[in-house]
Amino acid sequence: MSERAVVFDLFHTLVDPEPLYPTGFDKRRAIATIAGVDPAGLVGFWNDTYVERETTTVDLVDLFDRHCTALGRPISTDDRDAIDQVLGVAVDQALREPHPEITRLLDDLGQHTVIGVLSNCHEREVRSWDESPLADHVTVFGRSSRIGAMKPDRRAYDWIAENLGIEPARSVYVGNGGGDELRGARTAGFGSVIHMNAFDRQHTAVTLDEQARRADDADASVDTVADLAATLHHLVDG
Repeated sequence: MSERAVVFDLFHTLVDPEPLYPTGFDKRRAIATIAGVDPAGLVGFWNDTYVERETTTVDLVDLFDRHCTALGRPISTDDRDAIDQVLGVAVDQALREPHPEITRLLDDLGQHTVIGVLSNCHEREVRSWDESPLADHVTVFGRSSRIGAMKPDRRAYDWIAENLGIEPARSVYVGNGGGDELRGARTAGFGSVIHMNAFDRQHTAVTLDEQARRADDADASVDTVADLAATLHHLVDG
């Protein structure tokens, strides 16, 4: 393997659903209301099934139905549709309508560089990927739910390298740093690791201290898409 590539994280790196959520929105509590079950219990179930959601292709409505059925309240057909719509809030729009600067960046980068995406995600989160203008510029899209491993597990990085046919040491990894993905990319042998902070710095989902901690795991930290583009062109074309 000798191809050079740029591998991106997806959410909060290429697309950012955070500003698209309604104020005060909590999908788990919204689903509990639809299903007519205790919100705290459903939140606990959601937390307990994190690894299953992210590393298998389980249907999320079926997953919630497992919890509700155990409580004697199986989810009805109508409620299944409503829950599915709640699960798609913000993420569908974020994928279908990415920031124009990001689309231009991938369009330009893809003219001379192989692009991959490696995402920790469940199946519902990325249902609209094929409708995203970003998809046209990505050679391989790796999702943890199908790989069977989440970043920072070395298997996730090995999977994207093998399927792209690249040499990590000659390639760049870009992510916002959630889940210690940047540290994992460094351990997996990526030649350059970039902390993409352009979206996280615009809202309060990630604290300033956490942003700084993530930046320490990278070779460079960028706060705008323009800075990311300049950094990538220097690394890829230099």
